[in-house]
Amino acid sequence: MKKVFPLFGLAILLSAALITLAVTGEPSKDPVCGMEVDPASAQYTIESPHGTIYFCSASCKEKFAANPSAYMKASSAPKAKGGCEGCAVPCEEATKAAGTAAAPDAGCGSHAAPAAAPAHAAGHDCTGDCGSTKMKEINDFHVILMPMEEAAAKGDVAPLKAGLAQLLEGKEAIMKAGCPEGVQTAVFEAARAEFCAKLDVLAASVQSGDDAAVTKAFADLHDAYRAMDEQAR
Repeated sequence: MKKVFPLFGLAILLSAALITLAVTGEPSKDPVCGMEVDPASAQYTIESPHGTIYFCSASCKEKFAANPSAYMKASSAPKAKGGCEGCAVPCEEATKAAGTAAAPDAGCGSHAAPAAAPAHAAGHDCTGDCGSTKMKEINDFHVILMPMEEAAAKGDVAPLKAGLAQLLEGKEAIMKAGCPEGVQTAVFEAARAEFCAKLDVLAASVQSGDDAAVTKAFADLHDAYRAMDEQAR
């Protein structure tokens, strides 16, 4: 009897998510990372009494299966619409409030400099020329990250090392992008700076040749990426 209630609760959560998709007509999204998934080609799924939930990778599927209620609650949380929530100041001022962030052309971590707004953002608030709520650069980075996640889950470090150059290129694109519309700019900039710093740690670990350090640094990078992705929505 003790096992019935958790399973019943999970069924309710899964049902709510699937009904939402049916009503809104929105594309299916991975409840773990928010990545849009094409149901026709999705390789990773979980079946429920009310339908199918789609995942972008084996890693996301495993994380959801381990704690489904946490991800379902997060995915049902209200999202900001329009301008920056609680942010009536220009992007430049809000970005400075984040503390420090890496300049697009510089490294992060010990090389961090005071945060500066994107050049196009000066004099505009976050409903102006700040890009879109879902950043293309972050989506592109996720595509690079997915096969590495699967390799890391199998204990294969080689793809993490081989893909470092792609990750660094993706980081540069993300750091050069403007602030997304409809987010708390200062919080997003802090998450972006943390993501940048974790990628620099991964690069240093790859150079050291320490496979254990590479594995840990990649896991930390993945967590930082997810935090940044959530703030960019």
